[in-house]
Order: sequence, then C-alpha cells, then structure tokens
Amino acid sequence: MEKIQLHSVLPQVFAQRNDLDSEIWKQDVTFEKGHLYLIEAESGSGKSTFCSYVLGYRHDYSGSVMFDNDVTANYKVKDWVEMRKRHISHLFQELRLFPELTALENVEIKNKITGFKTREQILKWFDMLGIADKVDAKIGRMSFGQQQRVAMMRALCQPFDFILADEPISHLDDKMNLVWKLLRQHISIPQFAGFAFANLFGMLIVLFGFQFYKDVLPVFTQQDSFMKADYLIMSKKIGMGNTISGRSNTFSGSEIDEIGDQKFVKKIGKFTSTEYKVDAQMGVNGVNVLNSELFFESVPDGFVDVPLKDWKYTPGTQEVPIILPRTYINMYNFGFAQSHSLPKISDGLMGMIDFNIQIQAGGKKEQFKGKVVGFSSRLNTILVPQAFMDWSNQEFAPNQKSDPNRLIVEVGNPGDENITKYLDDNGYEVETDKLDAEKTTYFLRMMVSMVMIIGLVISVLSFYILMLSIYLLVQKNSSKLENLLLIGYSPNNVAKPYQVLTIALNIVVLIIAWIILFFLRDYYMGFIETLFPDIDEGTMLPAIALGLFLFLIVSILNIVAIRRKVMSIWQRKE
Repeated sequence: MEKIQLHSVLPQVFAQRNDLDSEIWKQDVTFEKGHLYLIEAESGSGKSTFCSYVLGYRHDYSGSVMFDNDVTANYKVKDWVEMRKRHISHLFQELRLFPELTALENVEIKNKITGFKTREQILKWFDMLGIADKVDAKIGRMSFGQQQRVAMMRALCQPFDFILADEPISHLDDKMNLVWKLLRQHISIPQFAGFAFANLFGMLIVLFGFQFYKDVLPVFTQQDSFMKADYLIMSKKIGMGNTISGRSNTFSGSEIDEIGDQKFVKKIGKFTSTEYKVDAQMGVNGVNVLNSELFFESVPDGFVDVPLKDWKYTPGTQEVPIILPRTYINMYNFGFAQSHSLPKISDGLMGMIDFNIQIQAGGKKEQFKGKVVGFSSRLNTILVPQAFMDWSNQEFAPNQKSDPNRLIVEVGNPGDENITKYLDDNGYEVETDKLDAEKTTYFLRMMVSMVMIIGLVISVLSFYILMLSIYLLVQKNSSKLENLLLIGYSPNNVAKPYQVLTIALNIVVLIIAWIILFFLRDYYMGFIETLFPDIDEGTMLPAIALGLFLFLIVSILNIVAIRRKVMSIWQRKE
C-alpha cells in the first residue's frame, strides 16, 4: 500500500461545531508511504479518532477514507484482517495489553499470526530495551513505561507500510493457546456443569424414547410387517339372532359405500374369495405336511406392503405368490416338525416350503406352484394377488360372483372411540385382539412422541443456558476480544476457542448419553426378550443416528451464535 487518503472526513461528533479549525477534518489529506508525519492537537480534538478510522475500528464519520484510491467503506472483514496483519500497525495510546499474559506472551500473541519475527529476535529486543528480566513477568505487575516498551515490540511484530503511534511517549495452533489462556479467565465451571447436566438429561430422554419405540414396536408389528399398521379387518357379527332371521353376513355395495364415507376411514377394500375348488399340498424340504381342500382370498394390492416384483402375477403363468396364515407354520413348527425331527420354518427360510395347487371347476383342471412371500397372524386364510384372483375366477367360474363377507379398512387412529361406537351400532366387528394391538401401538407412538418432545424442550433450554453462559463470558471479555481484533486477529480466530469449548461439551454429553442408553437398553431388552423370545434384537443405530443429527444441529447453532456475537464486537454494536 502506497498511500492513505482522507477526503472531507468529519467525525459525526463534530458535525455541529462551527468553530472547527483543523488540517485533517473536512480536508483532502494524503499520507504517503516512507514519510514521517506528526499530528499535533489538543486533547479531545480527535487524534485517537483519526487512528481508529484508518484502522477500520470506527466508521462514525462522513466523507471517505481511501487506501490507494480504494474506499475503505467497501472493505469486508477479511480485507480489514489482512490490512491489520500486513499493512498497518498501531501503537495504541492505552496500549491494549493483556494483563493475564506475560510480557513475552503479549508480544508473541501478535507474532503468532504474522510469523514476522523469530523468538530470538524478540528476546533480543527485550534485552535492547532493558527489560530482559521481565520476559516472564505478568504485564499487570510491570510499570507503565515497561508496558509501553512491550506494546512497541508488539506493534513491530508484523510487516507494515504505515505505523500509527498514538501518543507513544506520555488456526487452532500455538497462537490459539495464548488466546485460550487469555479468554479462559472468566469461565464459570458451575455454569458449564449445569449446562452439561441439563443437556445430558434432555439428550438422554430424546434418545431413550426414540430407541425404546424402535425396540418395542416389533412386538406389535413384526409378524405382519408386510401389512400396514393401521388396517382393520371388518366383518358382520354372527349370532343366534342372525341365524334365525336369515340376515346375510356379506356386505352389499351400499353398505361398503356407507362405511367408506365415515370420517375415520381413509381407505377401504374388499376381500374377494375363490368361486372354485382348490386342492393344495404343502411340503417342507420334500416331506409332505398337508393335503387339504382350501380356499384363497385376495385384497387390493395397495393394502399389501410387499415389493411389486414379489406380489406380481401375470395371467396364465404357473407360479402364484401367496401369504400363509402364521397358524399354519406354528402348527408345523410346534407339532409336525418336532415329532418328525424336521427343521423349523422361520421367515428367512420360506424357500423351504413347497406349495402345490390344483384348481378344478367347470370341467377344467390346472396345476400351479405357490411361492410363499410372507406369513400373517392377522389373516386366517391364504392370500393371493388380486390379479390372480380376478383371472382365476373369470377362467374357472365366469358366471359366479359372491358379495364379500370381510372388508379391510385403513383408519387414521385405531384408538378413536368413534370406531368402536360405529361397529356396535351397525352390528360389525373386527378382530378384537388386533384392534387392541393397533390401539396399543398408536398410544405407544403418542407417548413416545410426548416424551421426546419433553426431552427436546429440555435440550433447547439447556442450549439456551449454554448460549447465555457464552454470551456472558464474551461480554466479560469484550475488551480483550476487541484488542485481539485490533492487533490483526480475525473474528474466526477469536470465536474459535468458544466454539471449540461448546462443541467439546456437546461431544462429551453425546458420548455419555450413548453409554447410559447402552446399559438402559441392555436392561429393558432382557425383559422384552424373556416375554417375546422371537423378537429381533435390533441395534442402537437409530439412537446413534439421531444423536449425531442433534449434535450437528446444536453445534451449527452454537458456531453461528458465537460468530454473530464476536461480529457484533467487530462492528462495535456492544
């Protein structure tokens, strides 16, 4: 930089003065590199104000300050940081040293960001200025004259084109260690311990609620994972009165439409039955297990949560996807397989089942092979794709069509009392134990959601406590932060110690929460596995993923809030 120019600059505080006689204010003045300039004026005339304008420390003026014809009003933060590190040095009138640091550390804190002098050169300066014995002395214990010499050495620890001497005679690397030593003076351990405890409590509640829900949900849903949770199977009640009166147990079109119009119903579908005779043979690993006359049912494909490729039937092909009642497999596992020393069947071993189907009606007979894609504890019949049912009924019994005697209904809230009232009023029923299971699942979700919301509220409050503590800490250190910014530290460098502190606290809280959750989960999973031996053990991955997500959100908010606080000091809004 070759020159500093002031064009009609006037501090706002002098705007109303008519007796102002100055060679600086409201003048066009140029200061060239390599020249010595002496500005004399009475106290209160604006000498320190002039320095603060050139250093970009204050902007409360009219007119323009320019560096090589570039107006400084357009400078960004990074421009001012570079200017203070490489082009303009400043020996402050009030020195702006850090009493918590030693004389050497006060010089090194500037040299760490410029790398302009070696440690040996700095120590030689101490010797030349007659304060070699004060290298390790705290600034607060040195005389004002000795402090002036330290401030002079600090001002010289950078390259510069201009140096301003205001009444000079009347990366998280090593540099951050000095900054941290300086800023940690006002840290309150009880405040941060309180934050850590509150944050741990809130985080643990959120993670525990989420993990518990994931672990317990399979108790109610795992056996019918292919059938969505909020589906109810509805039929008409069968009693003595119905039998005597001859009331049909099938649903007419108008009854189906009426049910579909209820507010609690999201979607409704019909069970379609076979209109022909089905003979089936089921075997396991080549051993015949069952020979019986059966019947199939189907529901619209939208009610079956099975990949399309597994639940697809093309008319005329011989392979038919089927879903078996779990009672079939239970009878085989705990009866036939045990007595005949055969392997038991689980969901993962469905391929061991051989299911041969023979359909005959109207003089036609055809063989099919069933492919088992799942088991159901909610259905007591064999389920086939709707496409197969429509094709086979048309192929083998084209002139027969029966009304459905069961419906499948999707509801928004299985626990809605309006459902029970409607069923009772109209003589309908659902599989009661399954409705209770759906209600339990719904209330489990609701309770876990409430617990997680409470945990999130506690976490938010703890985050507020942390930010309040940081704000108070920054406020107590505002003068030190201001000094660091003025000697060339960027806002990022000044904010880093606080940001690292909060992130470290968040990491510690997250790890402790995971550890506590591990032992809590091990405790309650012991009870669950005792009651439900077949339940999948699951993993802690859901809680780990949620914890990382919350950590990232909170850490980003911490970093942004601290950065904004430091920037407010840069912009002199504090």
